Amino acid sequence: DSEMIPWSKATIGVRDIKDFLTREQMEELKTEVRDSAYDIISKKGNTSYGIGVCLATITNSILNNDNAILTLSTHNKENDVYISIPTIMSREGVRELIDVDFNKEELEQYNNSISVIKGVIRGLEFDE
Repeated sequence: DSEMIPWSKATIGVRDIKDFLTREQMEELKTEVRDSAYDIISKKGNTSYGIGVCLATITNSILNNDNAILTLSTHNKENDVYISIPTIMSREGVRELIDVDFNKEELEQYNNSISVIKGVIRGLEFDE
């Protein structure tokens, strides 16, 4: 639940998202998106349809060589962790990772998310 939204990059058409939403509305939207899976699970028991739609989108992008930009958990070599970033998918798979120029606050949130993910991974590690 450490996801972040790079609001500084969000647009509607060519206009900045801040022309349409207040800071409070953006925070509310972030919370709704973050908690949506829990809402679905409480009502249906799982999120299988959402997972299925995502897999179909990724598969179609590969099969059709769409070069679609999808937000996918992709390996971040610098931090040695998989984290969601805009990724161009083609017939060859991951064609390119799109570097997002976060502002200072967003970079802090992004780095926090990396730390949270690494902490969860450490908690799963065990001795053989």
